[in-house]
Amino acid sequence: MPSNSALLHHIARILKGSSYGEVWALLLEGMGFFGITGVHYGLTRSRFGMSVGDLQDILFLSTLGRQDFTDYIETGQHWRWPHYR
Repeated sequence: MPSNSALLHHIARILKGSSYGEVWALLLEGMGFFGITGVHYGLTRSRFGMSVGDLQDILFLSTLGRQDFTDYIETGQHWRWPHYR
């Protein structure tokens, strides 16, 4: 576990990131401080029940490989995520 000052320094590095790729890499590095090795994030504008909306209109970030993540979504396995809803 990092010290408070190390954690604040890392957060400052994330805030200064100049691209999605840089911010994502720094976020994953920071999560690693806490033993977290897998991260999935999704953002959609859909507000209709359990639908995620059009898959072409969603931002997904994941530590899974591209094909594995695509298969995960297209087969509907994301419905089983504990925090999906």
